Amino acid sequence: MAQHQNLERRVLQLLLLLADAVAIAIAFALALGVRFGFADLKINFLDFISSGKYPVIFLIYVFSFYLFDLYEPRSWRTPLFSPLKTSLGSGLATILMFSWFYFFAALASGVYGRGVFLSAIAVTTVLALITRYFVARYEMSSSQKRQWLFVGDERCFNQLKSDLKRQQISSALAFVSQSVSKLELQKKLSQDWTGVIVGLGAPPEITAALMASRLQGQVILSLQSFYEFYCGKLPVHSLDDAWFAYTEGFSILHSPLSVRLKRFSDIVISFTFLVLLLPVMLLVGLLICLESRGSPIFKQVRVGIDNGLFTMYKFRSMRLDAEAGTGARWAEKNDTRVTFVGRIIRKVRLDELPQLWNILKGEMSFVGPRP
Repeated sequence: MAQHQNLERRVLQLLLLLADAVAIAIAFALALGVRFGFADLKINFLDFISSGKYPVIFLIYVFSFYLFDLYEPRSWRTPLFSPLKTSLGSGLATILMFSWFYFFAALASGVYGRGVFLSAIAVTTVLALITRYFVARYEMSSSQKRQWLFVGDERCFNQLKSDLKRQQISSALAFVSQSVSKLELQKKLSQDWTGVIVGLGAPPEITAALMASRLQGQVILSLQSFYEFYCGKLPVHSLDDAWFAYTEGFSILHSPLSVRLKRFSDIVISFTFLVLLLPVMLLVGLLICLESRGSPIFKQVRVGIDNGLFTMYKFRSMRLDAEAGTGARWAEKNDTRVTFVGRIIRKVRLDELPQLWNILKGEMSFVGPRP
């Protein structure tokens, strides 16, 4: 079942890539037709396809959408967040496209005025939103048909239920304590489940029953694996040294060549974004200084690779005296310490941009959609 769902996810991602490719073609065809007349559309559109502009624009869109996690079906369950991320992804693609055609002006000759570009970007954004709306509906309907059995302690079970509800995953979730008898567990396992989620510290007899069920074809997932695959995160409350020792997530460290390639990509991407987003960063810094006194940059010592300490940089989103008296504490909902500008840049993640400098220096790295 898990393999089937993973294949289904890959198929959806491939379909989204194809849908975006078609959307870009349709958007530019409409924009060219409106701007230059539909009588000459065939000539202009063939030039768009054959001149190399189309693959460049498509790759820019794929890169921008990937950074905002727009090819991950499980991340669109929140009605507000998906349109916001799609809009931000299109915004980044717009910046990168204008930058590309500015620096490589020969590629932008002919039909690529601002009107064509902006019209095509607007249509592409709308089509991307429509596509992801229907994929999200499909993903939601699929999750409602899933029935999971949780074997473990009640505390982890309640935490899992709470996390699934927060992420709007409506799969049915049944509970059985890991202290039940082997016979009772076997009866439970014989029912029709999408899969079984196993909590921490299962006794040997329970593990034996789960192994037997797995050999008969049942999907058995650890709590960490379930969180990682279906929720897109890890349950910090259940991680221990053994998980870090055995997980496959650090496989890149096994190859010196992979490490060097990863570092090279970090340098190229972080430097490119620092150059392109410098005007945005200067504007954010200015707005912070206009609203509240003090440096616009927040600095904090963090632990990096090999337990080394480094200074992490972010745009300051709280008052300068936010930790006075009470000391450091986690941000809260409607936190009064957060400034007006800070609230905005937090929502769109602009407060993270100074970390590009940390990445360029080798103190941090791009991991997945965000550093």
